[in-house]
Amino acid sequence: MEDRDYVTSTIVFITCWLLCHASPVEVPQPNGIENSFSLYAYGDNLSGWMITHADGQAELSELSESKADDTEFIYFTASGPTSRSWVAHLNNTDSGRNATFGSKIPYLAPQSGSEVANVSFIDSEDTSRQDTPSLYLYGSYVLIDSVGANFYAVPSGVYGKDGLAWSSGIAIQSDKIPIVLRTTAPANTVRPGLGIY
Repeated sequence: MEDRDYVTSTIVFITCWLLCHASPVEVPQPNGIENSFSLYAYGDNLSGWMITHADGQAELSELSESKADDTEFIYFTASGPTSRSWVAHLNNTDSGRNATFGSKIPYLAPQSGSEVANVSFIDSEDTSRQDTPSLYLYGSYVLIDSVGANFYAVPSGVYGKDGLAWSSGIAIQSDKIPIVLRTTAPANTVRPGLGIY
């Protein structure tokens, strides 16, 4: 009987000690929510082109060259699961110049049917144009909160630069390239003057 009491008291002691001395457990965030992330496009002839900011529009960039006045590399922070809680920030480390970017949120311009509309950025304080579908992360994939919605690359005619658009249905325009957006960067991506990241 004494052995059983000894085992029981030892188990109780160890349990109490662990409860008092163990470090707090980190509570996991909801699926797909990260503190900060960049977005990359994958599709035909697009192997991880980065989402950049160019004159208020979202742009897909393979290289760090652009004709836009303020093309800047950006990253996102998320305090919740939807694009209403995603904020785009200028990545001063990757951008070769300073821009007055501020904090912006992704904006899916309204469109109808199979037409595509641009993805752009608006000021985070602008509540007048936040009535479009939200963006969500499912693992590393970006989804649009609209049945049948898709992302598309819109060729610009400039090597290494395409526009980013979306549609609530399947786009029938042959010049639009269906893509997926992910938080996963391509392996060994090289940007001129910036090296491998």
